[in-house]
Amino acid sequence: MLRIEMLPAHHGDCLLVSYGDESHPKRILIDGGTRATWPTLRKRIEQLPENERHFELLIVTHIDDDHIGGILKLLQSSQLGVTFGDIWFNGWKHLFTQPPPKLRDWLGPRQGEDLSELLVKNSLPWNKLFAGEAIKVPDSGPLPIRDLDGGLRLTLLSPTREGLEKLDKKWTDTLMSQGIIPGEAAAQAKAGRNWLGAGINLADFDLNTFHPDKAEANGSSIAVLAEHEGHSILLTGDAFAPVLETNLQRLPAYDVAACKLKVDAVKIPHHASKANVSPGLLRLLSCSRYLISTNGDVFEHPDIEAVGRILTFGGHSPELFFNYRSDTTRVWDGKALKNKHGYRAHYPTAPEGGLTLDL
Repeated sequence: MLRIEMLPAHHGDCLLVSYGDESHPKRILIDGGTRATWPTLRKRIEQLPENERHFELLIVTHIDDDHIGGILKLLQSSQLGVTFGDIWFNGWKHLFTQPPPKLRDWLGPRQGEDLSELLVKNSLPWNKLFAGEAIKVPDSGPLPIRDLDGGLRLTLLSPTREGLEKLDKKWTDTLMSQGIIPGEAAAQAKAGRNWLGAGINLADFDLNTFHPDKAEANGSSIAVLAEHEGHSILLTGDAFAPVLETNLQRLPAYDVAACKLKVDAVKIPHHASKANVSPGLLRLLSCSRYLISTNGDVFEHPDIEAVGRILTFGGHSPELFFNYRSDTTRVWDGKALKNKHGYRAHYPTAPEGGLTLDL
């Protein structure tokens, strides 16, 4: 059994992956959404029996508020009895090529430092499976592989050394950046898209020209390929498309002859921003299920160009999985649009959002 739950995390990510024996599964948690996501995450944890509130792994992909906010609340809630086998997070001390100052000299009030301080104060495992060092992809050689208890294999695809070094130079600024390309929100506002209008004509959008994300925080995102008993899911955080393109081709399972990697599902990077979903990335994948985590608040994701690229380059009869039915996602549920482009769209049944997919 391999299952992914996209919890309703507002404009962010909060992903619960369960695997193994369905009656007593192992679990990993990836990100915690915004601080406003915390009540939902807490409720989901409280639904677990008290003796099953152990996560084999917590991955905090990067420092942006829509990924880290709920995790800060979780780690401050010891009464829930949650434990972790390991926590993957690249803090400030992991960004340096030279040894950093002592922890007490740099732990500060902002979120990246807040999380680091909680890890230290609570003596929580921190990058234990990487011997406490930075979680990063080497420039050459095999990709890092870690096997978790219960048979889940994780292969690291992002970040690179370069991605961490760039965040080193921008750490303070990117704590406030929300992980968006400079000017993107203004450009969308200027476009004045009417999400409840007459429909979408993909011919009106440039799906081939790709302008990549340059936000340093996103470039530091931890991305992995998760595999269990013949099933796989690509979990991308907000990673850069060119980094994913390069490292997918380094995977042993990558079919060089077909120029494809077969996966059962992909969590689309950066909430389907057009700057993180490239034609090249989609062409490398043999996949039919594409997961998009966002309610469209703040940055109006998913971008039409990103979803259009999935429908154009993402293979035959793709399926879109949204964890919200919102103004920016419901437009993809039009019958005429689905018939024209040959795809299916799946939405939550609960009004508050959230969606579960079994692979």
